[in-house]
Amino acid sequence: CDVDASERRTEEGKQAAIITEALLKNAKLIQVIVPNDERDKQGRLLGYILFDGADLGQRLLESRRAVKSTFTCQ
Repeated sequence: CDVDASERRTEEGKQAAIITEALLKNAKLIQVIVPNDERDKQGRLLGYILFDGADLGQRLLESRRAVKSTFTCQ
């Protein structure tokens, strides 16, 4: 929940979506972890995505396709 990627309608968001698809495409295990019912200001549920034990948000940060967010999952 501590990662924020641009909206898909932006060029940055499109690039983040391409990287996300590439990372998840061949994953053997994808886990969606929602620690609570926290939502952002648009009403979207906040959580984490792990693939084969790796944190998708961290990978997006490392590729500079996301930034640290002000949202925090408890």
